[in-house]
This record gives sequence, C-alpha cells and structure tokens, in this order.
Amino acid sequence: MQAKSDSARWAGVNATVTREFITKTVKEIFDLHTEPNSIYRVLGDGHTELASLQKQIKKAVNEDASSLGVRVEDIGDGRVRCYFVHVRGDTDERTQEQLDAKQELEGRINGILDHAAEIDASVARALGKSHGNDGFNAGHSRYESLNDAEVERALELARKRYKMSDAELRELNRLLQFNSRETEGEFATEVYQGLGGPEKTLEFYAAMSIDGTGGDATQTRLDEVRDLQQVMGYT
Repeated sequence: MQAKSDSARWAGVNATVTREFITKTVKEIFDLHTEPNSIYRVLGDGHTELASLQKQIKKAVNEDASSLGVRVEDIGDGRVRCYFVHVRGDTDERTQEQLDAKQELEGRINGILDHAAEIDASVARALGKSHGNDGFNAGHSRYESLNDAEVERALELARKRYKMSDAELRELNRLLQFNSRETEGEFATEVYQGLGGPEKTLEFYAAMSIDGTGGDATQTRLDEVRDLQQVMGYT
C-alpha cells in the first residue's frame, strides 16, 4: 500500500488526507511488529539469565552450604545470612578457614540475589518503555536484547553525572558490576562508546570523584564513588 500510495497521482483531498492516512497506518503496522519483537527478546534474555542464576543459587544453598554445615536464612529485603547449625555436643568452635568460607558463601548468595534483582528491574523497565503505556500507539522504545536496555539505562544515569542521586549512582554501579564481565564485551564497549570514548569517560569519572570527595559529600556518596571506580575498572 505504501508503494502504491507513493507512486499514485493523487488529486484533491486524497492528495493529503488519504496519503497521510496510509503512511501513518504503515508505520503503525511496522511498530506493531517491532514492539512484540522487543518484548520477546527482552523476556527471552531475562529468562536465560535468571535461569542461570537460579542454578547458581540452588548449588550454593543445597550443596555448598550443606557441605560446610551452614544454614541459609532469608532475612528479608532480598538478603540472606549464613550461620553454622548447632549440633548437640558440639563446641561450636570454628576455624578461621571455616568462618571465611561461610562469609564467602553468604556474600556469593547475596551477590546472586542482587544480580537477579538488577535483571528483574531492567526487564520491567524495558517492557514499560517498549509498551509506552499507550493502548493506541505501538511506536516506542525498540530493543534487540536485554543488553540494549541495560546499556540505555546505564548511559541515561551516567549522563546526569554529579546530579545522580545516591540511589541512582548505586543503580549505575550495579549495572556496571553485573554486566561488565560479559565474554563478548558488548555492554562494556557500548557503554564507553556511549559516554564518548576514553577522554569523555575520564571526564565523567573526574566529575564524579570531585563530587564524591567534596567537603559536603556524605560517607554514603564517598562509598558509592569508590565502588564506581572499581566497577568502571572492570568495565
């Protein structure tokens, strides 16, 4: 229809009204294909990543904790604690190696939970942007992968620079932390390209460092800026 409309010799009202209507209809049909494709890809990637994390959690809780004689307890807010189970007649004395192993396991499980929460938030945000909360217009954000959505969000936050809130800076740190070690390095490459390359990236970090170490900076801000330095190094 678009091709025929473009090549037709329109006259009168049809020269504007009908041609414009066909053009808008064609775009909407294209968007109605694009939107579910974005949703399909984002959900597929999210499922793959969460399924992998689920396997890691099951191994950590069912195998690693059991072999250490440790129990994993849900303490709410997406966090767990690990503790040694008391056995009757046991002195409850533990070697430093055992204590370190327990602490490593607790940190590992909480890290997996944090990663899962980041994926969940990224998927929800991408689905919302794909749909646009508009039942009559499908033309909104387009993603080829969940990675695209995570890069978009990371750059959206980074471009705020020192205007980021503590919560936003923490979110950026998590995005960098959990996506920077991908085998193919797509996330890292796209983030640094999006920031403008090496020089602009250094300018970004310098601005954040000055903000995070100023006289009125809180300890929370300083900690987040230190984390940013570390995760940018990974990236």
